[in-house]
Amino acid sequence: MSKFNSKILKIKLFYFRLSGKIKQNNFRLNTESPIDNIKSVLIIFPTSEEDFNVAKYCLKSLFLSDTTKYTYLVNNVFYSSVRFNGDIYGFNYIIKKNKIIMNDNFNTQNVINKDFDVIVDLNCNFILDIAMIINKLKSNYKIGFKNKYSDYFYNIQFKYTTLEEYYSKINLMLN
Repeated sequence: MSKFNSKILKIKLFYFRLSGKIKQNNFRLNTESPIDNIKSVLIIFPTSEEDFNVAKYCLKSLFLSDTTKYTYLVNNVFYSSVRFNGDIYGFNYIIKKNKIIMNDNFNTQNVINKDFDVIVDLNCNFILDIAMIINKLKSNYKIGFKNKYSDYFYNIQFKYTTLEEYYSKINLMLN
């Protein structure tokens, strides 16, 4: 991310904090054990193809669950290759602007007002539009990668050396 874009992002985050559009996450938990009584999970898949394929492979055991209702947000580029149990919503990712545009069915089915037990962002790069969607959604557990902005949006954050390591921690928590 260029210095110019980084400064714009900081200004936007400052404005959102000041205007109350970013709510503070205060819920804490032990990340070494699975989360109990999970009924609904929103998983936001990575925007890049390589990360998407790694996530799909590492989390495949989650997609077979009959007890948990999964909802997925997937880049439209990979939408046709997804065969998961649950609701799937697409988005367009505009790389040059680092911007997300949700498909119409996300808004018409009012997903933004649904309550999820767990929300997981699998993107290793910070994307403000995804973070703002996560901020609007209701959930006790919001999980994402540790970065300099993640404290605003996630109450569970993981540092990682490899994507596989991060995704295996997610798998452990959700199984």
